[in-house]
Amino acid sequence: MKKKGFLDIILLKESGVAIIKKYSKVKQIAIDEHNYQIGDIHIGKIKATLPSIKAAFIQMDSVGKNGFIQVEDSKSNQIKKRFLPHQSRRNDSRILVQIIKEPSGKKGPSLSSNIELKGKYLSLFPVSHGSTQRKKVLEESNEHYFKLLKILLPFNNISLAIKETTLKVHIKHVVGDLKKIYKQWKLIKKKIKKSNASELVSNKVDFSYKILLEFYNSNVRKIVLNSKDQAIKISNILMQWQKKEKSLDIEYCLHKEDISKKYNFKNIFQQITQSRVNLKSGAFIIIEKTEALTVIDVNSGAFKNKTKLEKSTFWINCEAAKEISNQLVLKNIGGVVVIDFIDLNSQKDQFYLLRYFDKFLHKDKNTPKIIQFSEIGLVELTRTRKGRNVYDVFTMNCHKCNGNGYLLKNLNFINENKCNLATLNTLSIQ
Repeated sequence: MKKKGFLDIILLKESGVAIIKKYSKVKQIAIDEHNYQIGDIHIGKIKATLPSIKAAFIQMDSVGKNGFIQVEDSKSNQIKKRFLPHQSRRNDSRILVQIIKEPSGKKGPSLSSNIELKGKYLSLFPVSHGSTQRKKVLEESNEHYFKLLKILLPFNNISLAIKETTLKVHIKHVVGDLKKIYKQWKLIKKKIKKSNASELVSNKVDFSYKILLEFYNSNVRKIVLNSKDQAIKISNILMQWQKKEKSLDIEYCLHKEDISKKYNFKNIFQQITQSRVNLKSGAFIIIEKTEALTVIDVNSGAFKNKTKLEKSTFWINCEAAKEISNQLVLKNIGGVVVIDFIDLNSQKDQFYLLRYFDKFLHKDKNTPKIIQFSEIGLVELTRTRKGRNVYDVFTMNCHKCNGNGYLLKNLNFINENKCNLATLNTLSIQ
């Protein structure tokens, strides 16, 4: 009997794609952002300030887009002083920043000066000024862990946060994880001292390591790779963190084509970019992505049920709500999302639908929030954007419709014959 929540990870490092499957169904696609990745640390230069919205543009390097930083996200006096009266307006002030959102479309990356170095079991805040509220909460609940770490670690005056799952891990793995992160910070500090230009100062996180950090847990049953070297590397990483689970298999294929055929990649990528998603009941949802927002329409389709219409409508909406929560993650849809559920007359049913929908949204790491439920059945929610969505990565504009998604029909009244103006009558009104 399968254990609840078993996952498979298919990792294609060279292609920069990882597929997360649960019970043979694709649940998430992870993409390697080659240029600007979340967590990258840069030395930037302040190029322009926007006092009206308390933000600034930061030059990341000589060729890429400028990053964007809010003053609220910055503890840097270099930026805060620029918004105070009678302060110097000199450009090119240097600042240490970290990417918190990758670029999207014409927008550059979003930045913060609150640097965080993430490990498997904890996070290090090397330039933190005092304890954050998040750190205080964790410190109270895991106080014994912090006391042990202070005794075992060879350095002081650091701010850190421990993940909840760390409580089940042997202390030696936690100490080893923190020492590794601290060593990484010392290397970054050396680069900062030597650098005089806008540039990346943190090492690019290996894509395989990044995927393991985000997705590996005790529920992972299988990891599939496209090279033997990668399989050995993954095995070594997991042994450093903690002993591998007995049920974990690390498989590898010698050729990309072998993995592609075995897991039918072509069909996977075709399905995740389709606007129509069929539901088991015969109903379906339509997902239309625009630059500003995403619109999702729920349709009853071929749904057949002998119960009352109102009850049938409620069950269709509940089934759609669960699938929509999955699609938001799978397609990596961020920003504003408007969902047109089938109208429910009962306020009680509306309440239960929202509560049911919210239960699945809470499992999403990108923190979607329901904003409102209108009287005509429109649900508006927001979801944090992290990385590019599948449409940006795997699709391109149609050369025939120019991205409109529609082609003009052959209409009878539109033809190539010239209009005979002599046959038109004109009525003059005095």
